[in-house]
Amino acid sequence: MSVASGVRFGEWEVVVGLEVHTQLLTKTKLFCRCENRFGASPNTLVCPVCLGHPGTLPVLNGEAVRLGVRAGLAAGCRVSPVSVFERKHYFYPDLPKGYQISQYATPLLTGGGLRIRTGAGERTIRIHRMHLEEDAGKNLHAGIPDRSHVDLNRAGVPLL
Repeated sequence: MSVASGVRFGEWEVVVGLEVHTQLLTKTKLFCRCENRFGASPNTLVCPVCLGHPGTLPVLNGEAVRLGVRAGLAAGCRVSPVSVFERKHYFYPDLPKGYQISQYATPLLTGGGLRIRTGAGERTIRIHRMHLEEDAGKNLHAGIPDRSHVDLNRAGVPLL
């Protein structure tokens, strides 16, 4: 979810944008049937799809879409009749495919806002977009001195 809010100082306006992720509590990952569970032993909740092995094909988790749409409707967003996934290329040790499947140009939801109370009264924080994407893995830097390890159990976990 991307949000932005502006405050004016004379002719200047300060605009702060935030990208906030929330993990969707689905039983399986976003594009495969691996269990979506926290706390398992490293690299035990993985398969050829979430590891990005050649020849594997992702299958979208319908429950993740349903949960995303529910969150968007609660925030007054518009549901897009067409939603497109794209590849964002990164070189991270915990991103086994070398890219993240995400939405940008055609997100699942647009518009809407969140009403919050502040010391100056109630404000609405505008939402530009809510989109689905998969999470990367996790780098582990403890346990063996001077060594890092990669746990790919989070690779493919659905985020909104």
